[in-house]
Amino acid sequence: MTRRPTTSRGAAPAALAAALLALVALPSTVAAQGTDGRGTDGADYPFVPTPPEVVAEMLEMADVSGRDTVYDLGSGDGRIVVTAASRYGAAGLGVELDSSLVAEARQRAAGEGVGDRVRMVRGDLFEVDLAPATVVTLYLLPRTMAKLEAMLFRQLRPGARIVAHDFDMEEWAADSVSQTPGGLGGHATLYLWRVPARVGGTWELSVSGAPAAGERLRLTIDQKFAELRATVTRPGGLRVREARVAGDSVRLEVVADSAADGEATTLAGTVSGARMEGRTAGGAWSGRRVANSDSSLVEWQP
Repeated sequence: MTRRPTTSRGAAPAALAAALLALVALPSTVAAQGTDGRGTDGADYPFVPTPPEVVAEMLEMADVSGRDTVYDLGSGDGRIVVTAASRYGAAGLGVELDSSLVAEARQRAAGEGVGDRVRMVRGDLFEVDLAPATVVTLYLLPRTMAKLEAMLFRQLRPGARIVAHDFDMEEWAADSVSQTPGGLGGHATLYLWRVPARVGGTWELSVSGAPAAGERLRLTIDQKFAELRATVTRPGGLRVREARVAGDSVRLEVVADSAADGEATTLAGTVSGARMEGRTAGGAWSGRRVANSDSSLVEWQP
């Protein structure tokens, strides 16, 4: 399906948001999806099914395969995890507060012959251990998205993908945004995030290649989701011109402090916990985290 990229990352279009939010005012016979776990069996929140064509596009956007474990938070009738299992061979978990929807989802999984690969559970989405997930799918109201973003960042492994239908996160900028036919208002806006490694803290690096040849650099990195701010704290005379992280890949460009566009040492490599390493044009580099950051833009636990 052809995607039409958008340039805005704001909330869903006003008419679409109003239509969905208006459903919250419907009687409590409307079942729940996207609850914050504080209603009574989900009756205070609307269940708005994601159309099959939007489900398919969400899973394509997240590049789901048989190697993945897909978690759907606020899973409703289970259609997303069931489709992930039946079409792509993925494992999955659906978490839903409404017990009648959980029962319907289990019947759907059994009917599609994927009951051995997916689980449907009744529970609070804020109490789920997300560590096993490689893909998380969301169709949740903005207030719930805002509460979830730090939890997703802390718990998911680097490289995990998050795809959301119609509603963006509050602080974490999406890596890509697209529109596809279907859903309320005739089209759906989809948001994709790839979870970055957590690299906030103080690092000591051993580097080969000018201008940092033979140096043992000490860096402080502040992190706000995929956004980095890196500062050379030792030795003087050097600065970080660019710092990026994507999944478990990191890239730092170190230049002489006096150089506007001078020769840079590019440190490109991978992060694994408190270690990072890679190659430079003149050799290799490696680093270890010696302190967690108390000034990171987003607090996290190592």
